[in-house]
Amino acid sequence: TKMGKLIDNACSNINNIAVAAGAATWLFWVALSIFERHQMREEKISHLHFYFHDIVSGKNVTAVEVASAPTTDHSFTQFGMVMVMDDWLTERPEATSKTVGRSQGIYVSSCQEKLHLLMATTFVFDSGK
Repeated sequence: TKMGKLIDNACSNINNIAVAAGAATWLFWVALSIFERHQMREEKISHLHFYFHDIVSGKNVTAVEVASAPTTDHSFTQFGMVMVMDDWLTERPEATSKTVGRSQGIYVSSCQEKLHLLMATTFVFDSGK
């Protein structure tokens, strides 16, 4: 009957609305939960204090030249020199103070007129917070 079809359509529409409302409510609670977790996270700030020891000659060398340009030795800035390093990081300026880690990477003399060094390094800490 006509009335039966109207009731079936109305029930179907109500079910669709209920499903959509349920999904919207669920999405709202998920978004709210993510927002609250993000807001509850406290920002942490670390102040790092350490001293970098790059020793290029004498005993216990920590940096060595691995490449250079033909003109590097005639350049005031050592332009083109490439060094590899495994430097000490210490708590105090003295090289004998407690080691807190290493600085490992490379640096390159990258300017002909002034002393400019391009550096790529990783700090590896083995003590401290």
